[in-house]
Amino acid sequence: MRSLFADRSGSAGEQILSVLRAVRRHLAMDVGFVSEFVAGDRVFRVSDAGTAHNPVSVGAHAPLEQSFCYYVAKGLMPGLMQDAAEDPIASQMPVTRDLPVGAHLSVPLRHADGEAYGTLCCFSFTPDRTLTTRDLATLRLCADIVESILGKDRDAAREREAKRRRIADTIATEAVEMVFQPIYRTADDSLVAFEALAR
Repeated sequence: MRSLFADRSGSAGEQILSVLRAVRRHLAMDVGFVSEFVAGDRVFRVSDAGTAHNPVSVGAHAPLEQSFCYYVAKGLMPGLMQDAAEDPIASQMPVTRDLPVGAHLSVPLRHADGEAYGTLCCFSFTPDRTLTTRDLATLRLCADIVESILGKDRDAAREREAKRRRIADTIATEAVEMVFQPIYRTADDSLVAFEALAR
């Protein structure tokens, strides 16, 4: 878990993948992912697996009601399930059998303003009776780190968009004034050129 607190560089996605991979390995889970809730769908944004075949593809999406993520975020399904087949809701969902999902850990992700983003999840293909609330707390710690990364990325995106709009507005309203500054040769004080400046 030491890598979680190392200097994080690279894109937000690369940083989140590093955190996700570290916690998935620490918890000895087969698959880990970060999902986002978008227009009624659950979209996989970052995914990592310890097997040759990763059943969770980045960009894949499905209606929220077909995902564990939705029910955990709503508080209708526990964040810790040693065996998903024993949960009354999870046991009725096709994904539990199709993947399959055995043990499952999940915590909601939120922006600083409280707006829901999605979830951070890890699961194994088989049940795991050794999982405890301490493991869920570890995942929650990692979710805090992911939320921090997402927040910084969101703020940077908003700042870029604000700058883009200011530039676009300036061009659209022709609010740029060109000023031509003369340049003189020092040897004989003669005018040799003009420097164009936009203000």
